[in-house]
Parts: sequence; C-alpha cells; structure tokens
Amino acid sequence: MKSLFLISLLSATLLMAQEGVHPLKAEYEQLFEKRKKIEEQSHNERIRILQEADSCIKSAKTPQEYKACEQKEQQSRQQLKEKLHPQLEALKNEREVLKEKVLKQREERMKNQQYPKGTIATH
Repeated sequence: MKSLFLISLLSATLLMAQEGVHPLKAEYEQLFEKRKKIEEQSHNERIRILQEADSCIKSAKTPQEYKACEQKEQQSRQQLKEKLHPQLEALKNEREVLKEKVLKQREERMKNQQYPKGTIATH
C-alpha cells in the first residue's frame, strides 16, 4: 500500500511538472505530512509491540508461555493494522479527490488555451 501511495503521488507530481505548474501543491504537501504521521505512529507502535514480545519471550519458562507471547504479539500487530486501516483509507480517498481536482484544472487550462486556426498544439 505504501508503494501504491508513493507511485500515485509521484505520477501526479510528474503530471504537474510536465505542465510547469504545481496546482494544489500545498494540499499535496499536507497529504504527505499526514502520511508521515501515520507511518511514524505505525513504526512507534511496532517497536513497542516487539519490545513487549521480546520481554515476554525472555521471561517465558515453558513452551506454553512462549506460545502465549507469540500469540499476543500477533494479536497486537493485527489490532494495529485494524486501527491504522481507516486512516490509510481516508488518506487514499483524499488523494483521489485531489488527483481529480488536478486533472480538472488541467482540462480547464487546456480548454482555455487559444490557438489560431490551422495551428497545432505541440505541448
């Protein structure tokens, strides 16, 4: 999902760069900052989960205790994934809306360009 987000962001950036204009640049920067915050939260939570699992495993005295530690780690990772999924989906939707705005602005600029009869637009 991370790579899909980055690819979409890069393709939109390239599209804007080709036109020499950066419409809605501030909005793209806000999306990027939101994504960074989500990733920072994810990293911190995963570190916490691993530290707890490490401590639990080190203190395990029986195979059953070890198995319980592994199950708790797996459950914690799943809960984190479920917690972050709505935020990532909302961000994805925001990105799609912004992408549509950029495309509409591009279409409007293309429509508003005036060319004398008989000429061909080459860019």
